[in-house]
Amino acid sequence: MGEQFTVFGARGYIGEALVQHLRTQGHQVQAITRDNWPEKGSQLGHVVFAAGMAANYRQNLIGTLQSQTILPTKLIEETNFSSFLYLSSTRLYGGASSTDEDAKLQVCPQNAEDIYNLTKATSECYLLAQDNPKIRVARLSNVYGQYKNTNSFLAAILWSAAQKGEVFFETDAASSKDYIPLDKCVDRLAKIALTAERRIYNVARGERVSHDQIARKLSDLGIAVRFQKNAPLQSFPEINTAKMDAEFGAIKSNLIERLPMLLEEIKAKANQ
Repeated sequence: MGEQFTVFGARGYIGEALVQHLRTQGHQVQAITRDNWPEKGSQLGHVVFAAGMAANYRQNLIGTLQSQTILPTKLIEETNFSSFLYLSSTRLYGGASSTDEDAKLQVCPQNAEDIYNLTKATSECYLLAQDNPKIRVARLSNVYGQYKNTNSFLAAILWSAAQKGEVFFETDAASSKDYIPLDKCVDRLAKIALTAERRIYNVARGERVSHDQIARKLSDLGIAVRFQKNAPLQSFPEINTAKMDAEFGAIKSNLIERLPMLLEEIKAKANQ
């Protein structure tokens, strides 16, 4: 007999995959969307709050505030749960001196772009201030796998490679990100919700992959690759995963190894 889980944002990229993973593991899962929000006083079991805004947060500032701060903090006050895991982001480390979970973060309230980080950080602060060790935060890095659309950089270039046989990079070849596969991500989230010893974790691969590395692998797979001249450099910091690795083990598979499989999966979807 598994545990009871309630996943908010169950139609989203992470939420949908997490629901499937938990059910495969034998857990009972209530998948929450806007249509079946729980009533005040509900018993929710282990909560994973995966709802929030993604690429369109700039066009919906009030929605970003509502989904990433107001709703999760209300749930803490109005419902009952065995544990509560809030999904945040490693975007918070932009400008920080380190990517350790205890690092001081930098934000600029005068910059509307920072509303994403501000709303995430506000919820983190509120949740971690609660005198309950079962209320936790997971800061997710760039998650990839099972693409259905082109809402992310990696998805866009893979769909272009699959459909056109070519990719045009609009950023410098030295640009880089820390990528974590979706299956490993949801596995870690389930473990954190059930057994974590700490209250905040970076959920990432722990190493960066450059656009040049991706381009060279795609070229090896027969894809034509071009880079925009004088393109901007977008390099994200390498994420410190020491705490997660020590407790749950390091994630060994990397993006470059998985690119051929990802490309074949997208080609299959494109031909459906």
